[in-house]
Amino acid sequence: MVIDIEKAMHPVTAAISVLILLFYFTGMLFSPKVTIKGHLPQSTVARKKSITTFTITNTKSIPIFDISLAPTEMETYIKYETNELQIDTLAPYQSANLTFIFTPLKRGIFTMNEPKCYSSFPFNFFRFGYKSSQKSVMTVVPLFTQIPPIALGAKSCYQQGGIIESASVGESPEYIGNREFNYGDNPRHIDFHAWARIGIPVVKEYNEEYFSHVAVVLDTQLSKHDRLHKKFGYKSIEAAISMSASIVHSLSNSEDIIDLLATGEKVYTFHTRKNQDQFDHILEILAGITPTHSNPFEELTSTLSDAILSTSGVVFIFLDWNKSRKEMVDLALENGLAIKVYIISDKKLSDDYHEDSNISPYVIEYRTKDILERNIS
Repeated sequence: MVIDIEKAMHPVTAAISVLILLFYFTGMLFSPKVTIKGHLPQSTVARKKSITTFTITNTKSIPIFDISLAPTEMETYIKYETNELQIDTLAPYQSANLTFIFTPLKRGIFTMNEPKCYSSFPFNFFRFGYKSSQKSVMTVVPLFTQIPPIALGAKSCYQQGGIIESASVGESPEYIGNREFNYGDNPRHIDFHAWARIGIPVVKEYNEEYFSHVAVVLDTQLSKHDRLHKKFGYKSIEAAISMSASIVHSLSNSEDIIDLLATGEKVYTFHTRKNQDQFDHILEILAGITPTHSNPFEELTSTLSDAILSTSGVVFIFLDWNKSRKEMVDLALENGLAIKVYIISDKKLSDDYHEDSNISPYVIEYRTKDILERNIS
């Protein structure tokens, strides 16, 4: 007897097709219609675990089953402990909280999609989901190591604009006398009564016009030896930025006002003020710093030179040593500024460095690996 395979399989194929259609329309009926409340954190720290919680509410009048919440994009720079979170059943108008634990692998400012919610009911044949169109910005600041206070020895110096320029709120300046008006003085300090009395413009002078002002100079110039790591970026740059965060944290515990001079697509100068949360502000800036292939030191030296009279000290974070970097350090020393020079390099420095014996008392050398593994003190 000959069996017609095609005819024998027809009822089976028809039955399977009916089942698939049944599963599809059942899934459509019980597809999730939900609201999702919660956001990824606005700020977190690279290579440290973060936690964020989302609340899912079933807005349908019937229950929904086999609910999953998952990141919309599995970025290479974020590691999730669980790729998706699941709920077996969510009754009508019921809410449930789901918590993601994740680790940002590198610093940066990222635009993130909110997680998507979907149901694989019944039997995981189809996924019916809800995806929010909302996006959020997450700032991942650099991981840093707390180091002991830096004995920079920076002295107070005169600051044009005084207390009004340096403080935010809540400080009461101490009046110490008058002096003749100089170009660039804050007009708010003009003493009009004294001007009328002696016939020349004079300004009130306050004690708080003298304080310690420290510049932190961050070198992000790439060398031909730097290689881009898929997940972490350029290791030398990340080490320099992490070291900068450690230094700023140490300085922020003092009375110093801190400015950051950094390179990227161009030279950036970031000013802070007394009584502001300087450290958090600079951390956010460091999160967005990008490396440069061009030589930025001519412009950096010019920027430092313009602020030299109001600067008490400079902390340099260099990735190498050459003539351009030396000229910057010499400028600070010639003007009597207190300095520290941190050189982060895994290769042998040039002969010029070993010949510059005048800077050796101010230099501290680190290897990239030691900073990234937080083996510094």
